[in-house]
Amino acid sequence: SAFKGREDWYRKKYSGMDRVLFLFKWMQSMFSGLIWGNGEKPARVLYSCVFTVLLISLLLVFYGYNEGQFSSEDTIYSGFAVAFKLSVSEFLGIPYDSDLFNLKVPFVISVFSSLARYIFIGLLVSVMFRSFSRR
Repeated sequence: SAFKGREDWYRKKYSGMDRVLFLFKWMQSMFSGLIWGNGEKPARVLYSCVFTVLLISLLLVFYGYNEGQFSSEDTIYSGFAVAFKLSVSEFLGIPYDSDLFNLKVPFVISVFSSLARYIFIGLLVSVMFRSFSRR
């Protein structure tokens, strides 16, 4: 490939800056394939949604323990269960009563989950449109 440049032809044709640009294009293509399968695989979008919810849950657990929002008798599993419930609610936009949970969701995490929700809805619609338009 152009950014590796192991063959002489690639080294002569592509200079150093061009190779760096091709590296970034290749990394973008790999990231896109990982997130939504380049529009070909609907399951990848769902896997990415689950991964995002788990990531938000982990962030909430670390935030809760750092801020001392969990009681001393709470185990890591019960803290993760609370964080998982909150992250699913935040990601899907389901309203919840914040007085029922001792863990409070920071504004930054709430904004991130809202943005992720709308991005994944767009990706899912795009993947579905691509898959149904071929039939």
